[in-house]
This record gives sequence, structure tokens and C-alpha cells, in this order.
Amino acid sequence: MDELREKVETALRAVASDGWSGDAFAVGIEEATDAILNLIGGDGWKPIETAPKDGTTVLLFCPQGDGSPGSTQRTTVGNWCCDPGGTTEYRDGDGRYMGQDDRDGFEGWLSWDGGFSEDTMMPTHWRPLPPPPQDTP
Repeated sequence: MDELREKVETALRAVASDGWSGDAFAVGIEEATDAILNLIGGDGWKPIETAPKDGTTVLLFCPQGDGSPGSTQRTTVGNWCCDPGGTTEYRDGDGRYMGQDDRDGFEGWLSWDGGFSEDTMMPTHWRPLPPPPQDTP
């Protein structure tokens, strides 16, 4: 508990210092908020509306499971994806047209275990990934 308290104090001091601005300031606030929530017993889950939509990998929680019979609740790793779609033309080495692919655009949450198949099975909460172990070889 003392280690967590120290982390909160360090993060808050860093945020309050004159050298922090822009993204560094936002990250400091985010880390301090997470640490404070943990310190007071918060679970760290945040509404999905506040999740980063820049491709950052996060933990996602879906209360409806994965859609299989009897499936309830699902926690997975994923990220927001924005693909505008479009047409890709293929040409040979001489520049002659060889065909094309047309693809629809996509904007939404992707998960590493297969995605979200229906609007009713979308994540409702998120949280940052935990830091990696510090005692790695």
C-alpha cells in the first residue's frame, strides 16, 4: 500500500510541476487517476466512451460475452480501428491493369480473440494494460 501511495504522490507532483504540458500532462493525470482509484479501492474500469481511439491496445469488457450459448461476460485485449475502405488497383511490372479490390470501410472495436460480431455484444468498459513485469531477464 505504501508503494502505491508513493506512486500517486510522485504522479501528482509531476503533473503539478511547471515542465508538464500537452500530452505529458494528460498522461500524468491519467496515471494519477488510475493510481488514486486503486488506492481507494476503485476497480480501474472506465466507460468505453472515454477509451483512446488512436489504436492503443487496451483491456475491453463486454457484459454480453461472445455470443455463444451461455456466454456471459468477456474480458479481452483489443483496440479501436478506423479503416476508410476504398479501392486498390493492381498492375503488372509494365503498368497494365490486372484488377482491383473494393473494400467497405470499418470503424469500431477489434479484439485479439475474434472481434465483436453484433452491436449488442460491444464492449462497455475499458482499462489500460498493466505494465510489464519489472524483473524480466
